[in-house]
Amino acid sequence: MPPNGNQLLNALCLRGVRKVSPADWTKYVRACAPDIAIALSDIPHIPPPFSQKRLTKSITRSTAWLAPLLAPNPTLDNPPPAIFVHLAGSASHPARAAFSASLIEPLNALEISAIGGLPTYDSGIAGYTIDLKPLRIAIAGALPSNDETQKLDTVPLLQTSLASLPPNKPRLVNGTTGPHDVLTLVRDVGIDIVETRWAIEAASHGVAFDFVFPVPLSKEEEHGQTQQQKELGHNFYDVRYRLDFQRFSGSFLAAAERQTDQDNSTEIKICPCIA
Repeated sequence: MPPNGNQLLNALCLRGVRKVSPADWTKYVRACAPDIAIALSDIPHIPPPFSQKRLTKSITRSTAWLAPLLAPNPTLDNPPPAIFVHLAGSASHPARAAFSASLIEPLNALEISAIGGLPTYDSGIAGYTIDLKPLRIAIAGALPSNDETQKLDTVPLLQTSLASLPPNKPRLVNGTTGPHDVLTLVRDVGIDIVETRWAIEAASHGVAFDFVFPVPLSKEEEHGQTQQQKELGHNFYDVRYRLDFQRFSGSFLAAAERQTDQDNSTEIKICPCIA
């Protein structure tokens, strides 16, 4: 990918790389009128580790590119979308803290006028997004090459980003790797919404996830038997599913199936989804 500039971001599209300016992105958002729009963010695509100069550019550009999206547009008939902003700063604690501080610090008179009278950038933001894939790449690049004991632990960095930001705004994460990753982020970071590409990829291979947390105990396990490892889902290529026309889930009931599972001492929960 070519490097980004102060006024241009390089986007990987179906027909190659296209340069997108903050003004272009604002025009696209207003034309599509989505419910939620993600502000542009300058994520470095050069091999890590990144220099302090490059991280400073990333923070400055990401903040500057947010302003056009927050600017009022009196010609719009529909209400503006909810703006989510990516928490920049890569694998640097000081850089992540500095970017979060730039969202909540008071603006000068010119900046306030440009975004419709909002006292801070965060006043116009509805929520925060985190992309785990580039963050993990940056963490791996900062680790010693001969140290195999280090984990790609994103939690402390995310906690640094969110420490000074309002806790009542939604937090969206892209790039989770599995259900245990989701649990860790919910428990330790307070994540509200997750993108679960891994579930879609598993389904494309004929595997349907079917589990609940905490894991329910069987009758034997409730009476002291060692808890056994349980499957996370179903392999639909298994021959036992050839003539099986029952519901997929063994962990949840549909709303119309309010009954007790006779094979378990606890009642199966009703699935809260719209289906």
